[in-house]
Amino acid sequence: MIGKACVLVAVVALAGGVAAAKPTPKPKPASAPVTGNGGATFGIWTVHMTEFDTNWTTGDFSTPDHVLLTRNGGDITADRASGNYKSKVITLYGHVVVHDVQGAFDSTAAGGAAKGKGPATLTTDQLRVDSNAKNYVATGHVHYTQAQTVADAAAGTLNDAAHTMDLSGNVTIVDGPQSMRDADRVHYNTVTGQMHAESDRPGAVILEFPGGNGPAIATPRPIKIHNPLSKKAPPSAS
Repeated sequence: MIGKACVLVAVVALAGGVAAAKPTPKPKPASAPVTGNGGATFGIWTVHMTEFDTNWTTGDFSTPDHVLLTRNGGDITADRASGNYKSKVITLYGHVVVHDVQGAFDSTAAGGAAKGKGPATLTTDQLRVDSNAKNYVATGHVHYTQAQTVADAAAGTLNDAAHTMDLSGNVTIVDGPQSMRDADRVHYNTVTGQMHAESDRPGAVILEFPGGNGPAIATPRPIKIHNPLSKKAPPSAS
């Protein structure tokens, strides 16, 4: 358990009745900046926890119980976490839930324009956040929802700097009436909307597009062609 850090400064009096010299402030060791509301800043995120262990020299830290990360426009919750506050990399474990108001992850917090289509939610078993690289790696039961889009995969990586998302493992994406399923890998550009899906099994990727009643096709009437060579037999003489 780490409480509030205190710095003790010793004042040394000079011999011969000389007034005590003004002490030189001792530099503090590198540490995770602590906010006034019980959290620690971590790049653009503020980490809230009940207790944590850390190494002031290496920057490694861990929290054994519920952890909450907040920033302007989003938050992340998980059962526990570990990481390094110097490299600004944190891994969250167990019942990870990510909420984002704009669905753009780091973009709005960094002052960029929101690229999303509204609030988005990501759930997964484990999430690694690299705040410097703006990279998110989700592992296990990845489920993403935003507006009418739902994506499921075994694992996924979102790189907000490169504007790319890669999903792998039985990937299914439903966008309203359209759907794509049974892909082994999907690469998606979050800006252009360009997507590439592939499978190691021939013909395994299934696409379904909106159906509905199309324009009716009229059934043509039978065409009768008169054969001039065909003549009726003359009536028999009575």
